Amino acid sequence: MPKRKSKENSGLCPFCHREKNLNEEHVIPDTLFSPGDTDKLVINICHQCNNGMSAAVRDLRNLIALGLESLSHPDAIHHLRKIVDTNEATKIWLKKAIDDAEEVDFVTEDGIVIGQALATEFNKEPARKALAQIVRGLYFVTTGTPLPYGVPISVMEIPITGARQFVQNMTQIEHGEIESRGSNVATWVPYTDLPGQGAETTAWILIFWNSICFFGGTGAYAQPIETMWQEGLDNADNATRIDGRRQILSPRQPNGQYYVPPYLAEYT
Repeated sequence: MPKRKSKENSGLCPFCHREKNLNEEHVIPDTLFSPGDTDKLVINICHQCNNGMSAAVRDLRNLIALGLESLSHPDAIHHLRKIVDTNEATKIWLKKAIDDAEEVDFVTEDGIVIGQALATEFNKEPARKALAQIVRGLYFVTTGTPLPYGVPISVMEIPITGARQFVQNMTQIEHGEIESRGSNVATWVPYTDLPGQGAETTAWILIFWNSICFFGGTGAYAQPIETMWQEGLDNADNATRIDGRRQILSPRQPNGQYYVPPYLAEYT
């Protein structure tokens, strides 16, 4: 995660479990917040564990900011401008992504087209690396103990077409206290006391900007989540096509109406 200037403190890093100089770092990346938002979560970790996360955090920000439903968030315009103004390389990447995009139709259950969007390839692996780091940080904050070194972590994205139903179903299962930071910048649902599992096995729902949903797991839950993610990638090309056009079932909003996406890029 981005390095912050702060007073160093010697101690045991909760990530690598080594005695080092520790710096205060954001569990939820600072770049996801708007200026002036001080409702953030920090922990002390070593520079080595934090070093090299900048690119992954940037990709996570781009993935979230360019999501179809993210434009409803009050900070959306700020973050879109931030992406465009980051540097010339980012501008070139964004232009090429849109130029190479495929137009897709959003449809109802009856196949009625209610909107269009652009879909293009986006390598989500760096973003997943940042998400795993977030889960590790939340584990430490929530349980009060570091996740044992070497315990696997995996995080998968829940497609917008099923995210709301997924969250609704999952929150019926016993879980820890739901917490949030910022103006719905990040909300998480912890499952840290799973029957028949050790303390290192946990599950997490992560929701960013009240729209983009991820599901993560540690320990024994990491491999099943990783398998589901990889299977989802393998099946990504099996979308319904009518007259050569890809069709996506439009998700329903809480009021029951279909969500009609703005005509911008969907990064899949």
